[in-house]
Amino acid sequence: MRTKSWFFLGWPLVLANLLLFFAGCAPVEEKPPAALYTPPRLHAYAASDNQINLGWFPGKECSCPTCVCRLVREKEILTQDARQDYEDTGLKPDTTYEYRMVGEEGVVARVTARTRPEQIIRKTPYLIFNDDPHTMTVMWQTTGEPDSTSIQWSTDPQFKRSGGKDSSYGELPVGVDSLGLDENLYSFTIKNLSPDTTIFYRVFVNSETYKGSFKTPPSRQAPEVSFYAYGNTRRFPQAHDLVAAGIRQDIAQDPARRQTICLHTGDFVTFGMDESYWDSEFFNPDFEHIQKFLGSVPLVGALGRHEIARYPWFLPPGDGTGGHFFHKYWPLSMLTTRLPKSKDFYYSFDYGQVHFIVLDPFPTRMDPKLGFEVSWNAWPVSAQYKWLEQDLNENQGKWLVVMINSPLYAPIKSDPKVREFFEPLFQKYGVNLVLQGENPFYAREDVEGISYVTLGGGGAALKSPWPKDGKPPKDYQGVFALDYHFARVDVNPEAMVVSVMKPGGQEIDTFSINRPVKGSKK
Repeated sequence: MRTKSWFFLGWPLVLANLLLFFAGCAPVEEKPPAALYTPPRLHAYAASDNQINLGWFPGKECSCPTCVCRLVREKEILTQDARQDYEDTGLKPDTTYEYRMVGEEGVVARVTARTRPEQIIRKTPYLIFNDDPHTMTVMWQTTGEPDSTSIQWSTDPQFKRSGGKDSSYGELPVGVDSLGLDENLYSFTIKNLSPDTTIFYRVFVNSETYKGSFKTPPSRQAPEVSFYAYGNTRRFPQAHDLVAAGIRQDIAQDPARRQTICLHTGDFVTFGMDESYWDSEFFNPDFEHIQKFLGSVPLVGALGRHEIARYPWFLPPGDGTGGHFFHKYWPLSMLTTRLPKSKDFYYSFDYGQVHFIVLDPFPTRMDPKLGFEVSWNAWPVSAQYKWLEQDLNENQGKWLVVMINSPLYAPIKSDPKVREFFEPLFQKYGVNLVLQGENPFYAREDVEGISYVTLGGGGAALKSPWPKDGKPPKDYQGVFALDYHFARVDVNPEAMVVSVMKPGGQEIDTFSINRPVKGSKK
C-alpha cells in the first residue's frame, strides 16, 4: 500500500530525476510532496495479516441513512447497511483483495488492499517522554512471543565502547512491562542519561533489528528550546505520513536544536476503543515516515474525542473506561491517576523553562436533568479544575502552554462550557498559548492576549467550516488554512515564535508571543 500511494504522489519526482540523469546532473534530493493528499471515497488499510479496515465517504449517489450501496469483496457482499466503516476479518496473510462500493447504477468506488505478511513486529519502536532529562522509555509490540528481544543504546552511532565500562552503553534483555500491559507490549526505560544528549538505540526482535535515536530533554534551566505540535491524525495514514515526513525534514535542517518532543492535540485514530484502528492507522508499519518519526521524537498527547469512540459507531462510554488503549500505549509517568481507577487524562510537565498543561475536557458522567453526558471535568467543582488552578499558581513566571482537544475558540465546534470555566483561569495566571484539536483544519484566534491555535491537519480528511466555498467570511478575524500542517515553536527568554507549515515546508502562519515584563499585567 505504501508503494502504491507513494507511486502516485511521487511520479513528478521520478520524472525530474530521469530528466536530470539524462542531462548529466545528480538526482534531486527527495522531499515530501507539497501537494495536498486527496482522500479517496473508499479507502482500505491492513490492520494485521488477516484483517483489513475499510472506510467510506458517501456522496450524492449514496447518502446516509438511506444508503443503498453495497460493499463487495470479489463477488461476496460484505455489507448493505449505511455504515461508513467496515472490518474485514479472516483473510489470508500477504494477499491482495479488491473491494467495490456498488450502488443502484453500478460501481461508484473501488480500492485494493493487501494484508500484511506474517511477521513478528506489530508496532515498531516508539518513544515515551518521562518529564526527566535523565531517562527515556522505548516501547514496541510483537504479534506473538518472540524467541528473544533486547535493546542496545549508546552515545556513539556505531555503538562502539570507548574503552572499559561506559555508562552510556548498555545491552539488556527485555521482558513484558510490569504495569499490566498485555499482548507482548514491551517497555524499557533507559536511565542515567545526560541532559541534551543524542542517544542511538537498536531494538532486536529475533533476527530483526530496528534502529532509532533521540535527544534527551534539556535541563529545566535551559533558556532556549524548540518543540513541535500537530493533531487529528486519524483515518488516512497516507496523509499522516506526509506530515511526519515534513516534520522529519524540518528536524534534519537543525537536528541539534529540533530533535526534541512533539505535542499531539488528540484524535489519533478513528475508533480509539477498537485496537485494530491503532494498528491500521497510527502505528501502521507500512508507512515509513510515521514509524521513523515516532522512533526519533517522543510524542506527548491529549485525549481526543475519537480516543473514546468504539467501532462501528461513535459511542463514547460514560463509565470512565474511555481511552483504555491510549493509556496502554502511552503509560505516561506524569498522569495524575492510572487505569483501572483513572477516569481522566490530564497532567503537566516541564521542558526547559516551558511548562505544559494537558487537559481532558470530555464527558464522563450523565446529567439526569439534561439527559446527556456533560463535561464535569471543566466545572469548578471537578478535581481537574482544582488541580489546574493549583498547577497554574505553582508555575507562574514560566512560559505556559495549554493543550486541549476541545477548542475554546475556533470557527466551529468550540466548546462554550470549557471556555466558560477554563478561560478565566488562563487569563488570571497568564497562559501564553493554547493548542487545540478536533477540527480538521488550521485556525488561530487571539483573544485577550492569548493565542488559541487549532492544529487539526495531521491526517484526517480536511473540511472547512464554511461549506459554500471553503473560505472564511470577510468578517472573520482569525487566521485560517485548509491544509495539512504542523507547527514548530521556538522559545527564548524574550519571545515564543510559532511557525506553522505545510508538509513541504511552505509557511502557513508565523507569529510571535512576547513575554510580559516582570511585574506587569499581560
